[in-house]
Amino acid sequence: MDVQQLIRADGLPLQEISTLTPRSYCVGIIYEATERGHTGFDKETFESDELYRQLLNKIQAEWQKAKNLKQRMRARQLLRLLEKLGPSTGTGQFDMFKTTIRSLQPAALSVPNPLYEEFKTVDPQNGKVPNMDQWGGLVSESADILMGFSGPH
Repeated sequence: MDVQQLIRADGLPLQEISTLTPRSYCVGIIYEATERGHTGFDKETFESDELYRQLLNKIQAEWQKAKNLKQRMRARQLLRLLEKLGPSTGTGQFDMFKTTIRSLQPAALSVPNPLYEEFKTVDPQNGKVPNMDQWGGLVSESADILMGFSGPH
């Protein structure tokens, strides 16, 4: 994905950030999938707990690798991401992960809402995506997981 080519709906270029946040991670993987031809995702894609488990497993593997390589700052950011997106200790649900994804939906999620049947490509309000030199491998591999759950679209 060439981040320099990504343009927000308001015509401004997206801004790369070096800090990996739940929002920038989710924006990054959805944009990566979009760059590969996905124009939207069925709502069922984001209701699958297995999707969130696999994405967290990918983040955890990256954290372990950074930890083993003594990349302290990278490992710290990945650990924070795991803590924020991981399952709730009270319910075991992926509440924060699902909330972050829902916040990227450009249309209101109300019932009845015909647009809810399909999650269109995100329009990030803050225009920030992960720095692809630093986080591109993780984002790309996470997009592979996402696309595996959504099928061709």
